[in-house]
Amino acid sequence: MNSLALANDDSLPPAIVSIIVDAGLADGMFVSTASAREIGVLARPRPGRPPALQCGPDPKTWFAQFLSGPGIKEAPITPAIAIDSSHFPAIFTRTQPIG
Repeated sequence: MNSLALANDDSLPPAIVSIIVDAGLADGMFVSTASAREIGVLARPRPGRPPALQCGPDPKTWFAQFLSGPGIKEAPITPAIAIDSSHFPAIFTRTQPIG
């Protein structure tokens, strides 16, 4: 599932929407808590530019609402994944804007 596309309110192809709906109606789908960190990193202000990602009204509220959707289950991350997620390549830091 592409939570970033949903955060940006981008249209997903109908085939993807169908897969998401089917998963939600069946056993549900898992969304990694690492996605919350990714959204937070992309939604933070950048010097002289808007955030790479806009989440309304704010990233915390948006992600909480997203997780409360039908069939969506939180997939916790391990300590190793949490540490690895803090070592993004330079493209994801404030010194190297995305795009």
